Amino acid sequence: ACNVELLNMTGDMMMEIESTWKDMSIERLCTIVNDCSRLMEIYEENNDAMADRWSDSEKEQGEELLAVTTQLSLLATKYLCERMMLDVKDDYLLHVGGSEWHQPKKESSGNIVDTTLATLRDYNTDLQDWIPSDYYFPKLLKHSFDQTLQQYVGAFFCNTLSRGIAKLDECVETLHDDWMKMWTYFGNDEEMVQYHGKAGNHTKEAIWKRLLILPAIASLLSRELGPSDLWEDTLTIVTEFGVDTGATATQHLMGLRQERMNEQKIQEWHTMICSTTKHAEIQGLLCPSSLYLLPDLRNSRHVHPHCRRRRQLYTASLKNLWTGSLCALRNQRIQLEKELWNEPTVDEPLLI
Repeated sequence: ACNVELLNMTGDMMMEIESTWKDMSIERLCTIVNDCSRLMEIYEENNDAMADRWSDSEKEQGEELLAVTTQLSLLATKYLCERMMLDVKDDYLLHVGGSEWHQPKKESSGNIVDTTLATLRDYNTDLQDWIPSDYYFPKLLKHSFDQTLQQYVGAFFCNTLSRGIAKLDECVETLHDDWMKMWTYFGNDEEMVQYHGKAGNHTKEAIWKRLLILPAIASLLSRELGPSDLWEDTLTIVTEFGVDTGATATQHLMGLRQERMNEQKIQEWHTMICSTTKHAEIQGLLCPSSLYLLPDLRNSRHVHPHCRRRRQLYTASLKNLWTGSLCALRNQRIQLEKELWNEPTVDEPLLI
């Protein structure tokens, strides 16, 4: 009966955190994490001590209570990071890609990423002592890295979708600078390195790989680079965002360059984009689910009209393909791609 009551209380606490975490203080969320950590130790000791006295149903309740309390501790850790990032997002990261993003700042204040990382450093210095550092703190660091990168990239596309880019060269430079600042903090800072790969936190290699999205975006915005130079960068974007979103994001970035392009140049871009998406699918490089929350870029006014029209035709035609057999479907798809993209397709045998 006691375990049942504790289960109900733990479930109520989970629902309270889900619905009111924005109103909770960071200290309150830390207290929940610490309480759960101690309770889990007590529950585990109690389950072992009562193993010979409890019935099978009581043993199941004891194990369930331990599992639910673990879930509560992880939920509180997640929302502790969400609460920590709330002010950072609203005050700083929402402006990435906007007019204030790469304007010169006073030397003492730095830019958006400088201020964001300084804020995270202050939080982490305290939180390292406030919650168990061997298990929950590395998870907090993982969440904070994921959220920083996700909000940075999401804000960039939201702001450039609505406003475009006024100073392209400065934008490219800022992207490179921000990339190195994030790598210096998340990848090389002594306080971060000691937690790499621990308790589910990212490894140093994983952090480097995830951050490559920033120089990839910067490269696609650089007028000095053409489609033949940007295959790897486009592959990075397609891998991180998924095939459809990655392709439209590339077209959006391509449009932000504000270049005059003839049909041949547009064809070169489309051949490159199509090549990278196929390679990502064949090699299984696509992330299981994208962490990025991007706006709908399909109707970006910055995308060249010919690019948008070709993609609409391609998508609509694929939906109308005859599906009588896999072989017929594949042959029609190849023919359609040849007509729309004028892309040489390797006719490899269909494996069934």
